[in-house]
Amino acid sequence: MTAKVIETSRRIINSYSNLPSPMEPNWGGEFSFPVVADNLTDNELDNWMLRLGAWRGYVASQLSELESRLSIIDSAFELKVGTAMSAVELPSDRRTVKEIVRSLAITGDEELLEIQGEIFTLKAAIKLLKGKLDFYTTQFETISRVVSRRGQERARL
Repeated sequence: MTAKVIETSRRIINSYSNLPSPMEPNWGGEFSFPVVADNLTDNELDNWMLRLGAWRGYVASQLSELESRLSIIDSAFELKVGTAMSAVELPSDRRTVKEIVRSLAITGDEELLEIQGEIFTLKAAIKLLKGKLDFYTTQFETISRVVSRRGQERARL
């Protein structure tokens, strides 16, 4: 099942490969965001907007692919867990809560453990990318406000 689920997620992602996706921007590494916007030239502001916009687009594209994979894998995982939970044998005199049965079902099935590991990995990557996207968006919006303010100041003159 694991291979089928992973292949299905790849097939769905590939079915949208005809849509243009941004390449990873070649402006990488660490950078120091400007503290005083008034010191930036118009060209520097343009460069910041282009760079941050490029990274926003790239990260959003990566995020959408990971979220779609997670959606497929998580759904398949839940179906398999449900089946495995019904097969868990418990002493008849013992009442158990759903979480214990679920845990026993997962830990007793190597395939479920593998899928769960993939889900954990995807969720961590998605959380990281969402944080990066928020970061780039905030900085992009900051630069955008500076550009707008300069434009208004020039219009007044």
